[in-house]
Amino acid sequence: MEAPFFDMKGDSYVCQGCVGNETLYQEIERDGEINDCSYCNRNDLHCVTLHSLARRVAPVYEQLVSEVEHEPEFDDDSDTVEWVQRGESPTQIISDMIESSEFSVAEDIVEYLSSVSSSDDLARGLYEASNDVFEVRVPENQNLRYA
Repeated sequence: MEAPFFDMKGDSYVCQGCVGNETLYQEIERDGEINDCSYCNRNDLHCVTLHSLARRVAPVYEQLVSEVEHEPEFDDDSDTVEWVQRGESPTQIISDMIESSEFSVAEDIVEYLSSVSSSDDLARGLYEASNDVFEVRVPENQNLRYA
């Protein structure tokens, strides 16, 4: 039998009710334990630790996310053009991925992942909460699609 991905040691707990993504919901139900959710305060649902959920989400996020292209923004009062990026933050993308009813779950996932990320991920700003320059790429591999 395959070992569960989630561990139950330490930090905050996230219940299956705070995660709407069907795959994650089922994994939390299968591998989690009944505990007090740190986010919605329910105590009758299966939970996993926030860190475990973050480690589960990170590889998918890293494969799906890329920086948006720079777009020209014209100033009506001058001849200058500013090149800007308009995307979404890591927190918003992760919240959308896990379909969380509690936005603070995604905020805490991003905070945790920014503290444990590789120097390459940090250099790309993948987990910088205020960095709103990312978009989700549609993966060619059907197994990576989350929606």
